[in-house]
Amino acid sequence: LQWLEPELLAETAVRHRDAGFTAMKLKVGQDPVIDRRKVELTRAAVGDGFDLMADANCRYSTAEAVSMARVLEAHGFVWLEEPLPPEDVAGYRLLREKLDVAVAGGECECTHYRFAQLIDQGVFDVLQPDICRAGGLTACHRIGVLADARNLRVAPHVSIGSAIHIAASLHWAANEASVFIHEYPVFPNPLVDDLFAEPLDWRDGHLHVSDAPGLGFEVREDVVEQYRVA
Repeated sequence: LQWLEPELLAETAVRHRDAGFTAMKLKVGQDPVIDRRKVELTRAAVGDGFDLMADANCRYSTAEAVSMARVLEAHGFVWLEEPLPPEDVAGYRLLREKLDVAVAGGECECTHYRFAQLIDQGVFDVLQPDICRAGGLTACHRIGVLADARNLRVAPHVSIGSAIHIAASLHWAANEASVFIHEYPVFPNPLVDDLFAEPLDWRDGHLHVSDAPGLGFEVREDVVEQYRVA
């Protein structure tokens, strides 16, 4: 859920829960007071037994991240995502030592070689490779195997990607033992909503992987032409 005011965020979370979603991620990193209110109101609105995660988009200092993580821990959040800039390896290692809530990240990283380094450095509890950045299906499979060997979890990143992006990521995720959840954007995006002749199959809180050839979807050429830039 994007940058919404705390009260509207809580209302939106309830709507998505009632629509069948089993987990949601909300944005933090705006202001400590506002962030705390977002966490408190959203948890109160959706109740316990519903997974919530927080994404800071690298906006915190180490001290701010620790403070916010304590709030998340008190409200049963699954992870704190990208609290620090991705280059701050020492900061991330410190957070993992101090915190009970899982630390997630890796959406900006490229190649399985880089993820192997991050795993060895003890940076994340949850790895979030993006198939369009990390190197495609083969590289992401290697990342998943590396994570599984070290008992780490994987949560693929897609965010504002296209329907092709999501479909490719789903095929990878469905074959990976270390993947335990998959991101799915709910905000309007014509390259997700309109690009396929048949939309992505979201039912009962889950994305279903197509068993048709290839990625399993037919691309609408009229939509491609509409948004072509070169």
